[in-house]
Amino acid sequence: MPKENKSTRTRRKPCRVRVPVSFDPKLHLPPELRKHEDSARYLLHKIIWGHVQRKQDLNDYVPLKFDYLREVIPDRVIKPLRLALEAAGVIQCDNHYIESHKSFGFRIGERFQNDRIVEVTISNEVTAKKITKMRRSKERKIRLDVHCWLRSKFRDLDIDLSTATNILSSHRSFEAVKIPVEEIAAKDVAFSVCPYGRVHTPLTRLSKQVRRCLRVDGESLVNLDIANSQPLFLALLMMNYRKRGSKTYGYITFKDNTVNPYKDIDSIIEQTVGSFISKKENNSTTLHPLAITTRKASEKDSETLYLRALKTTSSCPWENTLNKKHLQQDELLFVELCEQGSLYKHLASVADVPVRDWVKQQLFEVLFSKLHFHSPFKSAFIAEFPHVMEVINAHKRKNHKHLAQLLQNIEANFIINNVGRKIMNEMPEAPIFTIHDSVLTTKQYVPQVNHIMEAEFASLGLTPRIKPEHYGTMAESDSGGPTESLVASVA
Repeated sequence: MPKENKSTRTRRKPCRVRVPVSFDPKLHLPPELRKHEDSARYLLHKIIWGHVQRKQDLNDYVPLKFDYLREVIPDRVIKPLRLALEAAGVIQCDNHYIESHKSFGFRIGERFQNDRIVEVTISNEVTAKKITKMRRSKERKIRLDVHCWLRSKFRDLDIDLSTATNILSSHRSFEAVKIPVEEIAAKDVAFSVCPYGRVHTPLTRLSKQVRRCLRVDGESLVNLDIANSQPLFLALLMMNYRKRGSKTYGYITFKDNTVNPYKDIDSIIEQTVGSFISKKENNSTTLHPLAITTRKASEKDSETLYLRALKTTSSCPWENTLNKKHLQQDELLFVELCEQGSLYKHLASVADVPVRDWVKQQLFEVLFSKLHFHSPFKSAFIAEFPHVMEVINAHKRKNHKHLAQLLQNIEANFIINNVGRKIMNEMPEAPIFTIHDSVLTTKQYVPQVNHIMEAEFASLGLTPRIKPEHYGTMAESDSGGPTESLVASVA
């Protein structure tokens, strides 16, 4: 029997990219660059993909690092190709570049923005191999067991394609926002993990309007959303900052040049934040670590987590009390308001801001802007929470982006390596999907998942409100969406 050809065994689906339907290299490229038509298509694809990832309007500019383009496009070709596409009106550039701070921003040209965005096959063999190699390399980086488990869940996720596209049809950037819908429908899961540990999938890129169209075995999903999640993770950071004697944290990252970037995961995750309990209050209990990162979690650890938890407010049902000696009065108030899910309401009253979403926007400006940023809202925040502001400034002193990166890292470690891993070990059959700071599952598993989330927070000294949001009907979906996650783009 003849041997099976190796190339036949390993052959995969064609390499495809997304471009505006009316883009024609013969019309829009000069003769000397037409042999690089697939490179031009890839450049357009990267711009479109930037809009999808960042959930930005097609009219906005998205930063595009040339280092990423060099992985596919010959270096000598990038600049002339870009200039030719600009001259033809296919793309537009903001011409704003700051070395080591900001890349050039790009968008599809105005006359192409209303075009259908379609998938086309890359015909140039060299270009196709480069794109395929890069995509496979990203896939191979997903080796942490909980990441692989979460990715496998997408095999069971379905979406009502016609209903979803109909809902989005009036969106001004319809051609971009429909792409995650098409990915889910086609089981084409672009699953990635950023340097700060956040998991990015078609769900994280999906418009909130169409979550009602998601199904697992015909059943709709329920979103377990953490109230005031961003400030809550700041409260966790603040508690540990004070516990450590006002020492700042560095975020956890994985080395790209190692064979297994996750081999030291147990030790590095424990460096992020730990349980906030004093020996005097509970000197007989073995502390549950921040994250159990192997499948060897013992039953004893699970019992400890559920039976010996913490509380920070007088109304909390958990057994033990938080050691308050590390926190100032305004810090205690901040923690309590975050747990109750009433921080935004409190700040609206203090700063005299009438709309809740305005409060969130202005609070994020305080958290993630440069130190010299000033506003009336920031002044009101400092007056109400002076010691909290001290912690914020301490983590932005060297680089104002550090706090956002660190909070993303803490959020990811908690949702993925704490909650996700616990569910994986105890209920591997459960349909679980994450959207940064929230967990989606079916109605059947809501009580167990909710309990795990509460217990994992309790082991760290927090008892927040976890709000179930049902995506089953139009009325339920329109009742209000989950809290936005941390600032999505940190350069």
